[in-house]
Amino acid sequence: MTYHKHNTIIFRSIAKPNIYIISIATEDYMASQIYTDISSNTKGANILLIGSSGNIGGKALELLLKQGKAASITAFDKKAPKSSDLPSIVKVLSGDNADITNPDAVKNGVRGNNIVVCAIGVPRYTAPGEKKLTPYEIEENGMKNIIEAAKKEKVKQIIYISALGVARGKDIPEFHHAHLAKQNAEKMLTKSGINYTILRPSGYFFDFRDLLAAAIAGRYHVVDEGMAQVQPLHQDDVAAILVASINNKKAGKKIIPLGGPEIFTYNDLGKLFGKVLKKEIDIIRLAPDKFKKEYFNSDVILFRARSNSILTQKELDTLIATYPGLKLKKLGDYLNNPKDPMLKNFFHQN
Repeated sequence: MTYHKHNTIIFRSIAKPNIYIISIATEDYMASQIYTDISSNTKGANILLIGSSGNIGGKALELLLKQGKAASITAFDKKAPKSSDLPSIVKVLSGDNADITNPDAVKNGVRGNNIVVCAIGVPRYTAPGEKKLTPYEIEENGMKNIIEAAKKEKVKQIIYISALGVARGKDIPEFHHAHLAKQNAEKMLTKSGINYTILRPSGYFFDFRDLLAAAIAGRYHVVDEGMAQVQPLHQDDVAAILVASINNKKAGKKIIPLGGPEIFTYNDLGKLFGKVLKKEIDIIRLAPDKFKKEYFNSDVILFRARSNSILTQKELDTLIATYPGLKLKKLGDYLNNPKDPMLKNFFHQN
């Protein structure tokens, strides 16, 4: 049994898929350590941040302002940034002025910037009266607009948040439109001739809110034996890696998979939720067809619940080499943080 260990990061050996590490929550949540301890080179950069009000983009904006090195930041998002007290270096484009599917809006956003960060994704919910866009419109057409505008502005680097599942290539199922759209966007970017960094997160801590709800309600389901493996990250860590990719020669023209410091099976997650909730969690094992019926007859949800989303050893080595000093937060610490707005009303009051 072997483990790869670097700094404070411990990963399970991929060569032994039946062996894994679970790091249960610590007593102290390090609230002061908001971001990973990695350096960045944003001095003098003019940055277009697409998706600046999202889970990742919002954190990236916060970090860029905290560093105070960028010459200017264009916050590009249909929703205006949550904070109205922004410094003069921030230009806000919102509403129709931040429509990634509109070539003119994107051209206006890119103008005057030498770095473009695309942290936009397909929204989980659409506001009443708002047009629901497909993944292809947002990811694929959006990237086409970005590349065309970036070439005219002679942009130095485009950083794109993709997904680890895109690595499946031709094995991506035809119903998984989000991954197919990101795959097409990646292809366009890598062939554009512009310096790029593509980040492929394995998944995020906040993706498990539905599972938390199920655990609280006593209906925690897994497919078959619940042995599919996941390796999620904290959104703050992804934001920090994103910012650390700016003007980073090691990250240039690279596709970099991102994974958290722990690997869990879905069974492990149920046990971890039980420890945090301080109660026994009944893990209900369902056959694929019954699981699908429980979750909106969704092929995508079933696919995720049956698929491994973890890094290979080579991918892990690339991540560590590209971002020296990388330290990642643990899921248990996140779940035990009573200050987290996503969990305060949802988890700790149950």
